[in-house]
Amino acid sequence: MAKCVGIDTGSKGCFVMLDTIEKTASYLYIPYRKDGIINGTAIAKAFDAFMDVSRIYIEEVKGRGFTPNCSTAVNWGAKQTLTMGKNYGMVLGTMQYLPMVIVQPKTWQKNAHKGIKAPTAKEKTLAAFDRLNPSYGGIAKSENGMADAFFIARHALDELGIQYSDDWNFINLEL
Repeated sequence: MAKCVGIDTGSKGCFVMLDTIEKTASYLYIPYRKDGIINGTAIAKAFDAFMDVSRIYIEEVKGRGFTPNCSTAVNWGAKQTLTMGKNYGMVLGTMQYLPMVIVQPKTWQKNAHKGIKAPTAKEKTLAAFDRLNPSYGGIAKSENGMADAFFIARHALDELGIQYSDDWNFINLEL
């Protein structure tokens, strides 16, 4: 099998499945119900298409509390931390029967950001995405969850030793 899924569980998170045989990158932004809770039913339905994957890599989430007088820290409030943890747990629960690996952001970013000059990790990811996928036509800042998930899936292919070439054909699986 030559399919891997990368999942970014952030507030604009996304699932990306890279299929090296079809040369496609199928993606689905995390669907939410009207009450703001992740729609696990919609995710499970979308994952019917992902059932024959080699591996699913999910970006690890850690809470970031408030750090007073620290200009470089990313500060999350209690509600944001709880929401992120809840979303992460719901995605893990939905994926529990599939072959998954938890990956730290720094791990997949190490190769993704190689040779990219930009002030933030998000900007480096977007620049690297544009460099590897010129036919996509330029990725918007609002699509950073998709770019992260893409590189997480690409990291999975690398770890499994699956050969591929970039400039994928992107397919939106929005339900």
